[in-house]
Amino acid sequence: MEQITLGQIGTIVAFLVTLITGLGFLLKKLKEFISNSLTKEFEDIGKRFDTIDGKMDELSSRIEDTDMNATKNFLVRFLADVEQGQILDGVEWARFWEQYDHYTKCGGNSYIKEKVEEFKTKGLLNH
Repeated sequence: MEQITLGQIGTIVAFLVTLITGLGFLLKKLKEFISNSLTKEFEDIGKRFDTIDGKMDELSSRIEDTDMNATKNFLVRFLADVEQGQILDGVEWARFWEQYDHYTKCGGNSYIKEKVEEFKTKGLLNH
């Protein structure tokens, strides 16, 4: 083997140190790039989910409003039939009480409840 001088060993060590440091720097920059890219992508996804959640909340609210309005319409119509003396069968009465229970559980507390209480007092809802 040839004679290797101290200067050559120093040069090789300096080269290796520089190479390792350079690779470490490149690895660090690559990690930062990937991290920033993923963070941005997940932020975009989060914004899309926020939009979807908002649309779902709006849709849910509209469904609840539609449900309450349909329930009110049924109850008003039924109470008008009772007031006019219409003959109603057992199934119609059962459905009335189901809908009235649903109405009160959903927070209904208005003229319909007052009318039901009035009709109960008059004995018109004893079925």
